[in-house]
Amino acid sequence: ADAIGVLLAQGKKVRCVRMQKGEQRYDIGTPLSYYKACADFAIADSRYGEEFCAYLRQKLGEMA
Repeated sequence: ADAIGVLLAQGKKVRCVRMQKGEQRYDIGTPLSYYKACADFAIADSRYGEEFCAYLRQKLGEMA
């Protein structure tokens, strides 16, 4: 959001999308927030989600 303010102050055009009720916004400005977004999308993926969840369970089990 800070970067958008800078662009507006510089007179640049900024395009935005209005979020619909129930939609999730992902901020990927830090490594941790990027990893969380990737995990959420991988888990929700119809093709790879189940396999990815199994991988996560395995990795988490190794940490216990």
